[in-house]
Amino acid sequence: MSVHQHYWQGEFIGDEEAGRRLTELPAAVEAALAEGLETETVLAACDALATALSDPGHPVRARLVAHLPEGEDPAVLAELGGLLGRRELTRKLRRELGSATPGRLNRADPRETVYEAWAPVGLVAHVAPGNAATVAPLSIVEGLLAGNVNVLKTSSDDTLLTQQLMAELAALDPSGALAARIVVLRFPSSRQEWLRLMCAPADAVAVWGGEAAVEGVAAHVPAGCRLVEWGHRISFAYLTADAWSEARTLDALADDVCLLEQEACSSPQVVYLDTEDEDEVFGFAERFAAVLAARPPASAGSPAVGTDPAEAAELTTTELMARLEEHLG
Repeated sequence: MSVHQHYWQGEFIGDEEAGRRLTELPAAVEAALAEGLETETVLAACDALATALSDPGHPVRARLVAHLPEGEDPAVLAELGGLLGRRELTRKLRRELGSATPGRLNRADPRETVYEAWAPVGLVAHVAPGNAATVAPLSIVEGLLAGNVNVLKTSSDDTLLTQQLMAELAALDPSGALAARIVVLRFPSSRQEWLRLMCAPADAVAVWGGEAAVEGVAAHVPAGCRLVEWGHRISFAYLTADAWSEARTLDALADDVCLLEQEACSSPQVVYLDTEDEDEVFGFAERFAAVLAARPPASAGSPAVGTDPAEAAELTTTELMARLEEHLG
């Protein structure tokens, strides 16, 4: 008996059923798009979920904590709740699509009889990263805000957090419109046939990851389909004078720096200080070095263990450049 690890339009199913439904994905997408989706439906459900995630005693949050990746701080659910609130999502819609109701026809210029509105592209296929628990659900929410049907792939090593989150979100929509637009599949990238079936009818494909991940997905993107790449990002931390001397701040910064051994996009590679005093810079560096030194070494299962030649060369080059610059002051 297969484990029900896939979420398909409102229900959990196993591998065999998921494989069968993938062959019928175009028809399922067409049926879902035939039913309209109001932006207010998405905002109301997301806001209700945000309230639940922000309440430590809420049963929804308690159910989701059990599906967090090992070592993940439960506070990440509250952070996710902060991003799903009505105010945040409405601001996002206005900033990116110009209106809180982007699907409504508006007359851009009163002197002309020209009306404009945003319309969904159709089916968006998402390929989520394995090192950021909140990216997958937020990627689906963005697709829902634009009115799209969404099919998302998580790694076979991931927990069922995204599936459970989407199930909780869909349960907060009595109309069933959200459930009809959400499919979350959990399978390894080696299962190329499934990847092909989910990308073949897609109108846009959003892939998160490095060059190898993008290249692997791009091979399945059909002609005319939009490929949206979310590759590696560089992050930095910025500390003001009233923060860089606090032990709590330094501990939190060290946690971020060491997160997944610098494999996470949110792990700062650079720390900026709000000062013009060089002595303060070096003083901070000494204090922060001590905090970093107190962190445990990389575990055997760490992504940093067994770096490839390019990664090793970059580490060596950075270290040697720092040593050479010492002679220049």
